[in-house]
Amino acid sequence: MTIPAMMTILRRVRLFRDRGCMMMRHIASEPCRAIQPARQAVALFLIAAAAIFAAPDAAAATTAGANGIGGFLPAGIRVVLPGGNEQILFLIAIFLASPRTDALIVQFIAWVAGHSLTLWLVGLGALKVPADTIAWLVPLTVALVAAENLLFGRKTKFKTGLVFVYGLIHGMSFAQTYHAIPVSGDSGVMTLVGFNLGLEVAHAAVLGLAFAASLYFRGVLKQASRMDLYRPMIVVPVSLAILVTAAIWTIRAFTG
Repeated sequence: MTIPAMMTILRRVRLFRDRGCMMMRHIASEPCRAIQPARQAVALFLIAAAAIFAAPDAAAATTAGANGIGGFLPAGIRVVLPGGNEQILFLIAIFLASPRTDALIVQFIAWVAGHSLTLWLVGLGALKVPADTIAWLVPLTVALVAAENLLFGRKTKFKTGLVFVYGLIHGMSFAQTYHAIPVSGDSGVMTLVGFNLGLEVAHAAVLGLAFAASLYFRGVLKQASRMDLYRPMIVVPVSLAILVTAAIWTIRAFTG
């Protein structure tokens, strides 16, 4: 996918926004700027999706000699989208527990700091981790976050610290994936930079889509004057589904 194609996608997003604004004027008294956050979230996700489709296959890029940022950035994206089921569910789970944007940003920073730290330590060979243990610890962190959503509802006092610790575990898994990518020639620091940046692009895309979906459902409930149903209709069933799925993954990884 070329840059003109990506610009076409963005123009379509703006057109979708403008048409939505015209409809909103007929059904609500709120100004059109109320849907700006949703448009921005959708635009963020579409940009990341365009980058994914435009990116070459990770193995093909690296073996072709693109061992710097350009070769490993698409590899980092593809670790999460479309194949990073644990990371996608983890991000959705912490999103559901963060009713305010500032709290979500703090947790996202803790998540990025945690997995980036161990990604670099393991990626550069400064730390060794048992692959079998990490295989079941990663889905376990997803299950724990989902269980916390069900038990406590809102962000708890120690949630940011826990997200950082969970990020440390996921970073070890990312590093194992990084080492598994075939490379032609010597791999250096720039390959890790590209891989790390690719991960964050994909993570931001996941949160962007979750944010857009949340704004939509909140808008529907707000229009019906039933915001009290957001937790029982959205947070609880989604968190429960994540908990069950992650628990199954954990048991399979632990016993396998």
